[in-house]
Amino acid sequence: MKKLACIIAGFTLCSACGFVACTKNTDITVYAPDGAPALALAKLLKDDTKDDGVTYRIVNPQTVTTMVTYKDENKNADLCVLPLTDATQYLGDKDDYKLLGVVTHGNLYIISQDQTQVTDVSAFSGEEIGVLQLQKTPGQVFKSILQKNGVADVTLTNITGGGEVGALSNVKYYVLAEPAVTAQKGKGFHIVGNVQTLYGGENGFPQAVLVAKSSVIEENPAFIKEFVRDVQSSATWLATATGEEIVSAVSSHTENGYQTTLKAQLLQPQTLARCGVYFTQAKDAKTEIEGFLQDVSAIDEHITVIPNDGFYCLTDFNA
Repeated sequence: MKKLACIIAGFTLCSACGFVACTKNTDITVYAPDGAPALALAKLLKDDTKDDGVTYRIVNPQTVTTMVTYKDENKNADLCVLPLTDATQYLGDKDDYKLLGVVTHGNLYIISQDQTQVTDVSAFSGEEIGVLQLQKTPGQVFKSILQKNGVADVTLTNITGGGEVGALSNVKYYVLAEPAVTAQKGKGFHIVGNVQTLYGGENGFPQAVLVAKSSVIEENPAFIKEFVRDVQSSATWLATATGEEIVSAVSSHTENGYQTTLKAQLLQPQTLARCGVYFTQAKDAKTEIEGFLQDVSAIDEHITVIPNDGFYCLTDFNA
C-alpha cells in the first residue's frame, strides 16, 4: 500500500488523488489475529513498504483484544481486526473506536468421518459434538442454530483447534474453522455441513470486523477511505494468490516470534473461498450485525454488548 499515513492538524486534498502534502508523519498501527482474519489483509501485507507510514502486525488470536484495551491509549492499535463479539464487548459502549465493516463472514464447517451430508439440524439429535471455542463466537453460533431448531439433546464439548479432532471418543461431528478444516481431509474427515448455511444468514454471519480509532477517522478520513478500498481489493487478490505468497506476506508481519498457523499447501482456491473473506461496509452490515448480536446474546448475555448507533462508522467508502 503506497501511501503516507499522516495524522495532521490540517491537510491538503487534491481532487481524487488523496494526500499531496503532509507536515507531520505519524505511524499508523494495524493489528489482526492470525488465521482467516489475517487473510483479509494479505495483499496489504504483501505490498507493505517500510516508508509508507503503516505498521502491520499479525498476532496470536488469543491476545489480539489486548491491542485495543491498553489503559494508555497511545499503545492501542489505530486499526484492528477483531472477532465481532470481542469488538462489541470491549469497545461497543465506548467512544474510542468505530466499526468500519465486516471482513470475514463465517468460516465454520461441520466435519465427520461419516460422509452423510447434514442438511437438517435434527441430524445432531443425541450426538456428542466437538465445537471450536465453545464459549466464544463459534460455539455461540452453533448453540444458536440448535436453539432455533429446537434440538436440545446434544452434548457439546469444547475443542481448541484441529489437533483435537479425532481424539475424543463418541464424537461423530466436529465444528471447525477453515483453513484448519482442509487439514483434516487427509485424516479421513469430510465436510458434511456448512454452519453459515445452517445459521440462515444470506451471506453467512458477521464473524470478524475492522475497527479504527475515532480520532484517526476524524483526523485522517482520506487515509481511512483508501485503506478500506485496499481491504476490498485484498479479498479479490486472494482468488488468484498462491498459498506461498499468502503465507510469506503474513509470516513477514508476525509479532515477537509468533509463527503463523497458515500452511501454504492448504490455501487452495476452494479453501480460501470457504474462509468467507470479503468486506462489507458498516452502513450495509449494521442490520445484519445487530440481528447476529441479538442471537448470540440470547444464548449468553455476557458474551457481547449490543453497541449504540454511534459505534458504527456509516460512511460510504465507495462513494
